[in-house]
Amino acid sequence: MSKRGADWYKREPRAFLEGVRRLTEREIAVYAVVLDLIYDGGHQTQDDPKHIASYFSDVGSAAVRRAIDSLVDAGKLIRQDGFLTNKRAQNEGKTREELKKTRQKIGHLGGVSSGKSRSQINENKDIAEPIADIHAREDKIRLDKREEDKSSSLSETSSDEKPKSKKRLSYPEQFEAFWKAYPTDRNMAKKEAFDAWKKLDAEDRAACLAAVPGYRELLKRKPTLETLHACRFITKRRFEGYAPEPPQSVDEAAWIKRLNYGRREGKWASDKWGPAPKRAGCLVPENLLQPDDGAGWREMEQTA
Repeated sequence: MSKRGADWYKREPRAFLEGVRRLTEREIAVYAVVLDLIYDGGHQTQDDPKHIASYFSDVGSAAVRRAIDSLVDAGKLIRQDGFLTNKRAQNEGKTREELKKTRQKIGHLGGVSSGKSRSQINENKDIAEPIADIHAREDKIRLDKREEDKSSSLSETSSDEKPKSKKRLSYPEQFEAFWKAYPTDRNMAKKEAFDAWKKLDAEDRAACLAAVPGYRELLKRKPTLETLHACRFITKRRFEGYAPEPPQSVDEAAWIKRLNYGRREGKWASDKWGPAPKRAGCLVPENLLQPDDGAGWREMEQTA
């Protein structure tokens, strides 16, 4: 044990490899360095991209900051009061502290019982084994057993991977439509995005869903632009900047023409005509709709 943290820590190769399977090369490198810094610091390290970047010859602090943001979004790291940590490091830090207290208690009991034993030996020289010494050894055995149980439990549960839930999460239809339409990537956590989605009211959810085609169109025009994490698209209300323009008031003849196009081609231009039939916020007059309108229709710009 070093002055700050651990001289070594248990690193399970299979758990680590599975945990970084879908991370980028840079994220894996930053993750490995941050883990060592966390354990060297006890159970946490400063959230300091400049310091972390000093361990690399070809990666700057800005790139390290982006990698850390992605690792936090993916649940691999936790930001806490200016520090970085993760659940495993927190658990092991607590366990080491408990073991330290246990050893201190054992040492205290051993010193007390030793003093009592010497006193009783002087008073009862004909007794081969002082009773106090027997009790002290029994206490030490019980404490050692607890220490072994805690260490065993720690070894069995140590992993950067979260336990797999036997029950698969289910999401409401509107959020599933958003998640399917959004340009997600392997670093985006669906549950995290859903937690943000739940905080929106019904109107904002419809607006968020309607804004996705416009955002996808922007990314199509500017392929070098970095894709926003779905969670940030929601929590930072970025969807407000990509809302489709309200369709101009049109007569029934225009709507019938659009519907006929949708029925014939199986496509719909949400950015021009608003959400397609069967979608939240659809602007088509209900008296013009048929039961199958909107079923399986694709976005026009996605097939252009």
